[in-house]
Amino acid sequence: MKKQFLLLFFLALAIFSYAQADRRVMVEEATNASCGPCASQNPAFDALLQQNANIVTVLKYHASWPGYDPMYNHNQSENDARIGYYGINSVPRAVVGGVFNGAPSGVTQSMLNSYAAVPSPFEEIDIYQQLSDNQDSLFVFMRVRAAQNISETGLRGMCAVVEKEINFTSPPGSNGERNFLDVMKKMLPNASGTQLQSNWQAGEYNIIAQAWELENV
Repeated sequence: MKKQFLLLFFLALAIFSYAQADRRVMVEEATNASCGPCASQNPAFDALLQQNANIVTVLKYHASWPGYDPMYNHNQSENDARIGYYGINSVPRAVVGGVFNGAPSGVTQSMLNSYAAVPSPFEEIDIYQQLSDNQDSLFVFMRVRAAQNISETGLRGMCAVVEKEINFTSPPGSNGERNFLDVMKKMLPNASGTQLQSNWQAGEYNIIAQAWELENV
């Protein structure tokens, strides 16, 4: 197995009526290395997402079913939590913008364009990351700035460590897949994220710091 590199992202989950900033589309998928339909749908789905790398952020959770999946075993509780959050009971399953919840084959270019066209209430959602001197821990700083005045309860900041590409020399599960993209390794600090304030003034920003001792990468 070859490790490629780590990517981090930040997401504020909410729906707003008015906003001012450009939006990156959040695309999440539940998958499994022993799922036959996953193997048949993922190639075209991944190709579509890679073609839209400038407008999407991708995160994949690995489920406990229908069979063996080592990436699920690396972080069972947080994979379970995120899959359960969306009420997913079959794989593969894609969630786009927190709204569409269906088969990856149902995700289209026009859908991604439509979601990207909806402005975001936040701008300059930045990630700064640094490895410790002995390269065994990751330190993350997230800066979130409001593009407009916001009054919304229940906002949470979600930060994930993503292994961008995992390549096996032979399939780890039973569906024949050897290459896995955008694999969620850890949610920081956990699958519940960080509670954010409810009221923001335009231009106001917050900085959130997280750390993680590297594991299973």
